[in-house]
Amino acid sequence: TPWYEDGYGYQQALFLPFDSSGLARFVIPSSKEPISRLWGLVNEKGEVVVEPRYSLLTQLNSNGKALALKGDSWQEIQLCLLDEKGKETPLDTQAMPLNSPYAFVGAMEQENMLEAIDLSTLDPTDLDSVRMGYLTPDGEWAIQPAYTRCGSFSQGRAWVCDESGCYFIDTTGARVSDIYDGCGDFTKDGLALVMREDYRGDSRYGYIDLQGNEVVAPQYAIAEQFSNGRALVSREHLSGCFYIDSNGTPVTPEQYSYSSGLFSESGLAPVLATGYSTLDSEIPWDYIDLNGNVVLSQRVYRGDWDNDIPGNFDPALGIAPACLEEDGPYRLINRQGYPVGDATFDSYYTTRGFLKTVYGYDPWYDQSMY
Repeated sequence: TPWYEDGYGYQQALFLPFDSSGLARFVIPSSKEPISRLWGLVNEKGEVVVEPRYSLLTQLNSNGKALALKGDSWQEIQLCLLDEKGKETPLDTQAMPLNSPYAFVGAMEQENMLEAIDLSTLDPTDLDSVRMGYLTPDGEWAIQPAYTRCGSFSQGRAWVCDESGCYFIDTTGARVSDIYDGCGDFTKDGLALVMREDYRGDSRYGYIDLQGNEVVAPQYAIAEQFSNGRALVSREHLSGCFYIDSNGTPVTPEQYSYSSGLFSESGLAPVLATGYSTLDSEIPWDYIDLNGNVVLSQRVYRGDWDNDIPGNFDPALGIAPACLEEDGPYRLINRQGYPVGDATFDSYYTTRGFLKTVYGYDPWYDQSMY
């Protein structure tokens, strides 16, 4: 059930999948500022094992321990280890994980470390003095806090920034790329977005591989991350966007809006013609394949304000969420653009490749959570 009874009434809750420990994390909204969400644990019987009182909570590691963050102010924050029965072991490490568990759980599973702020360096009067590094699942520093900013590990790489600029490091903390003015995460394609400012101070984007080689030199005014071997780019802000392959070769004409979507594992992407944006709800979208061929034309409209790009197709089921009329409800459609079943819903989100539907959409479901 998506509800949690807190003694005063029922709270809408979001439950994550069960892990090997037989426990699942769940989160409820918090009315106590500045904490927006509180995390707890339930067992497979649906019994609450740990009441939702933590502002951050990772999944349990192989030793049956999770990192938990308690406290509701900078002065009171305490990082601790939490076992399967809810017993806390305070940690001496003065640190706070940077991102929500939605963001860092993947890094925790793959690289066994997550990005964190060293609270001992935090000066409220000089936020530029703060330093960041990476924690182990036991709350120890795996990579010492030496950076002004840092990102999650992906494909064994993470972007970090210091006074010299931004660059990538490996899991030992060694630098593995040139220095740039900005960096993005590595995707499954093994490529990451990088940015350099040109002589006019304008941002120019390109891509590097895991070895730090520039596969596509920074040259684009607009660029998105790679997805399924394709990336959306534009030479200038007012020119049409187009898709390139992992070698930087254009595979479509320069005729799409910057609002167009990413390619999913289905091999399709929703696209919008140049000159339109997601604000134009009356303009129907196309779906194209990896070679730029239109496979579904002018049948789908954008979603609501929370889903402003039509959904993509599930690679296994061959269905996608879409509006078939202006301001209409969502339906599930097949690859020919026809509805599948009679169900309608107000919004949707995707997680780990599976489509989930949200009936009676509640604004509390923040899209950044998924």
